Amino acid sequence: MKTLSDLAKRNSVWRFFEMICATPHPSGHEEKLAQRLAQEAEGEGLQVRRDAFGNLRIDRKAAPGFEKAPCIIFQAHLDMVPQKAPGSDFDFLNDPLKVQITEDRIHCGGETTLGADDGSGVALALDILTDRELRCGALAALLTREEEIGLNGARELPAEFLEGDFLINLDSGCDDCFYAGCAGGVENYGIFTPEYIQTPSGTGVKIEVTGLEGGHSGADIHLKRGNAHKFMAGLLEILGENISVASFKGGSVVNAISRESEVTGVLKIALDDAQRAADLYAKKLRSTFNAAPDFGFLVRAAATPPQVWSRKFQKEFVAMLTSLPDGVFKFSEELNSVETSCNIGVIAETEDGRIKVGCHPRSFDDAQWEAVSDSNKSHFEKFGGEFIAEGPYPGWKFKSDSRLLEAGQKACEKIYGKRLPVRAIHAGLEPGIFTPAAPQLEMLSFAPMDHHCHTTEEYLEISSMEKVSYWLRELVKGLHS
Repeated sequence: MKTLSDLAKRNSVWRFFEMICATPHPSGHEEKLAQRLAQEAEGEGLQVRRDAFGNLRIDRKAAPGFEKAPCIIFQAHLDMVPQKAPGSDFDFLNDPLKVQITEDRIHCGGETTLGADDGSGVALALDILTDRELRCGALAALLTREEEIGLNGARELPAEFLEGDFLINLDSGCDDCFYAGCAGGVENYGIFTPEYIQTPSGTGVKIEVTGLEGGHSGADIHLKRGNAHKFMAGLLEILGENISVASFKGGSVVNAISRESEVTGVLKIALDDAQRAADLYAKKLRSTFNAAPDFGFLVRAAATPPQVWSRKFQKEFVAMLTSLPDGVFKFSEELNSVETSCNIGVIAETEDGRIKVGCHPRSFDDAQWEAVSDSNKSHFEKFGGEFIAEGPYPGWKFKSDSRLLEAGQKACEKIYGKRLPVRAIHAGLEPGIFTPAAPQLEMLSFAPMDHHCHTTEEYLEISSMEKVSYWLRELVKGLHS
């Protein structure tokens, strides 16, 4: 198989995935995709509703004789995380994804994210709703906006969009277990106002962290892949007064482990001396995390900036970053998962010239992520920053007597020949938002294997996607029999 069109000849789910990949849909810019999917659904005779925020609910009526069967909602999110490799000129607002197929993998050749998180879920939902051979009760697809930047669509969802009996969340990225619970969390931001002074004499420089893997700050935080911002702050601490910093930036979203960080400024020492110091520090770091083969620091000449940070502000900002907690705080043996963590994801300059540092606490225990957020507030304010907390979301509690879970296990016994383990995921899933609004819903999360999501190395397993497509049909048959 060379293209998604070739795959679609053997399984209809790939027709929808190809449509999604061909339509730009980064977070906050999902309208083109929403309109295209709505048109496709209406062409299939399905009922389409849009709420004020732009979320989609697509309904398929029960077949004759199945009117009393429970309503099953298939839920996914429309947006994708737009990450691209350094130097790429890919335009997420206008360009179709450059999809490639290698054996059992679909990917974008390392240039960009694939967006199988959650394009795979959207494709699966549309595919089963348009399966005319499937005779069953009422089905619905619930497709939300802006999941990746704060679960915003789920927060704005009207109650009537959650009317149903069962909800299958298609966003866990895993087909070897069921997820029946998730962590809650919040976005934290520290806003700092730099003090500038006249640029001293020296050599203009740009320093970059290279070669880190990054990853999802919930699913991958325990893998110790390293955080570019922490590493850059550590190097600046080593260079001390030998560098005057003009800018510090990197990362794009708080829920992605930062793989790049960049500083510009002026060096008092030679570039070669700074590179040697950076290489020695990189060697030391390799013993503390799972370093990729090409991890390191790149020190090179750059244009001399017109101004740099004051020595006082630079020292305090670097101290703030080096002491800001990042990584796993607590592991739960009971859940066999990280219980509490925090990720430093993005450092950026605001429109008014201030510096915005973003991090993301998570925990299965809402009180714990709230405590981490409070600690971050104290930390930012200690170093003169303004604190902002945005988009808090609750965890999702598992229902042990779930009829949906039992039906899912029976479908797995038929397909896999075994029952699957049940777990909680250390990441935010939209069922956490839905639970207070629709307590009647039994919910479960199950999805195709999507590896390295939120990174340019993301790939989707073809066989897993097709297996989950089959599982969904067996689940519907079991619930509607």
